Amino acid sequence: MTHVVGTQITAIQPFTLNGLPYTPISVFAWAHSPANVATPITATLVAGTTATYQANFTPTAPGPWIARFADSATPPTTGTFATDQRFSVQALLY
Repeated sequence: MTHVVGTQITAIQPFTLNGLPYTPISVFAWAHSPANVATPITATLVAGTTATYQANFTPTAPGPWIARFADSATPPTTGTFATDQRFSVQALLY
């Protein structure tokens, strides 16, 4: 799926440990721009779940964006259970 610059993206990440749902004490998330600038974004527990988190961000430039989740505060390239989600963003066309 391709997204458009200026349109909010919601990244959703389930956490598991040994194949079972895992609820971290803290979850952190970052949005990485095509220029490789990491910006912290707020991760919140998805309502009705015990181990799935979401984070919203709005891309400001076209290109590949990455949402990174981790259950430790070692930003932005490492962290326990760190995982990446990749998003393709295109310029707004009229």
